[in-house]
Amino acid sequence: DPENSLALMHLTQMESQLPAMQKRSFLLNNILSSYKLPPDSRYVAFTKRAVTEWLTSDERVLAETLADIKKLQPKQGGGPLHNVWVYEGFLDKLLAYKNAHPQLYRPASKTLFMVGDSHCLSYASLNINVSSDSYRVVPHLVMGAKAWHILQKHQNIYSTGLDSFIKEIPAASTLICSFGEIDCRAHLVKQSQIKGLPIEAIVELCLDEYFKAVKEVVGRGFQVIVYNVVPSRVGTKGTVPGDEDNYVTTGSLRERNRASRLFNEGARRRCAGCGARFLENFPHLVDGRGKTIRWYFWDSIHLSQRAMPGTLTNLRVICPELGIPAQRIKRLGGLAVVWDVLKRRCRRVAKEVGKFPRLFGSG
Repeated sequence: DPENSLALMHLTQMESQLPAMQKRSFLLNNILSSYKLPPDSRYVAFTKRAVTEWLTSDERVLAETLADIKKLQPKQGGGPLHNVWVYEGFLDKLLAYKNAHPQLYRPASKTLFMVGDSHCLSYASLNINVSSDSYRVVPHLVMGAKAWHILQKHQNIYSTGLDSFIKEIPAASTLICSFGEIDCRAHLVKQSQIKGLPIEAIVELCLDEYFKAVKEVVGRGFQVIVYNVVPSRVGTKGTVPGDEDNYVTTGSLRERNRASRLFNEGARRRCAGCGARFLENFPHLVDGRGKTIRWYFWDSIHLSQRAMPGTLTNLRVICPELGIPAQRIKRLGGLAVVWDVLKRRCRRVAKEVGKFPRLFGSG
């Protein structure tokens, strides 16, 4: 019934805030096995279970879960699926890359913790070589987290998710915080238009809220690194996404990238004043005209591992004590970019062709 369905949807939302992966897996498996969920709710639960499996490096089960998700075929972008269905393709790409490059995910004796939005998923279990040892990145996803919500006066699922994870990790750990991309892509330009305020003022208000949380975490004794907002690459006509992934956006690409630059500038300034460090890769992800270089992206918002050398180069600069070796950064040539565009278009055509059986029936 609708009431039961709504309660179960709330449970799956709360699942993403549980710090212990075993609790998350138990809750989701219980929901999927004990209740007859409507298709959309079942899709949400399966997707959240897939995210948990990725974070716990359970590749075999993850492959099976992704296969189950593909059979569900939900209506993209509607209702409770608003910020969920896009994870399917992203997890597919992450899993394929990990299977193809197992040497990059070797066990390590040291840990770098990370918390934030879906950009954390790219770093899950990555092995970062250092001078005499290596670090393994352990992220915690706060699904749909926005910088604005992290330390609002009223408690919310985002602030709860951050707090629960921080309580679980060892004191004085290094913690990378990744928040703000959703704000810059989907909210700040819109709020500027609604409130009639310049985008600079709206960005400052958002950063004020975000850095209340950053200062609190620094005050608890953690070594905090604030990860920048990456550039936007979703093409839009008006406010309608025109890319292969239906991510929510407001404003033009130029407006969103300006908001991201302002956010990063303000975050860098605030980090210098509160004892946090600022990790930036935005500059090498845009060309001389300030246009986002698509070659670095897996989908419309998430960076692929092609961007990792540039990110680690900057991490090496701000954290010399980690002993990260010099990285080899590939310089883009014209043919590489053209070939990448062709592959993306072929995948898009194949994706559309794959919809034909659904449109005309399975026969």
